[in-house]
Amino acid sequence: MNKDCSRCIHRAFNRETGLSCSLTGEKPVSFDGCESYEPDEKAIEIEEHNQTAIPPSNLSELVEQTAEDAEKVKMQPLDKKHLILGILAGVGVGLVMACLWALFTAWTDRQYGFMPLLIGLLVGAVVRATSKNDSIKMAAIAAVIAFASCFFGDFLTSVHYIAQSEELGYFETLQVLEWKYFFEIATLGFDAITGLFYIFAIGEAFSIVRGKKKEQAVRG
Repeated sequence: MNKDCSRCIHRAFNRETGLSCSLTGEKPVSFDGCESYEPDEKAIEIEEHNQTAIPPSNLSELVEQTAEDAEKVKMQPLDKKHLILGILAGVGVGLVMACLWALFTAWTDRQYGFMPLLIGLLVGAVVRATSKNDSIKMAAIAAVIAFASCFFGDFLTSVHYIAQSEELGYFETLQVLEWKYFFEIATLGFDAITGLFYIFAIGEAFSIVRGKKKEQAVRG
């Protein structure tokens, strides 16, 4: 009955006895039959509000859920428009990076092992941003684009070494090359380390598109 007495305007609190009645000075024993009871509307309103408030233990869960909902809003369903936009943007970035790879190789006359990793990172980031989608399908597309970009980058760098050996200019070599040997040229000097870098590039592009889902899987 103390709960009902705590809603009465005649309630009082004493450090020694606790909740008591300000009229009788005694602790409430039974609420039945009390003719002096008058409800304190403000106290009742505050208590009901506290009962419907979010428990502190659930606040962190609510924050996490809100963040997840916000992320879902940003990610749009994979439709034809976003699919094409993501592919075109990824291919464009991949081609630019492949050309830069060949340019740096021709300029410094040395190979750069970090280029495939950079290609995978940029392709994944651009595909995710332009497609606004983090599905497995979009991630797989990004991975394929990253692989093809690395392969084309190796082809362009191999052309540089062929031009050196034949004492020709780079673009002159491109003109006289027989494109049916594209695969053989691209795989010149291909070894286990090159393959490992390819795998890293593919994995990087895939995981970046998947983004938050990967982080949640690790946390789980």
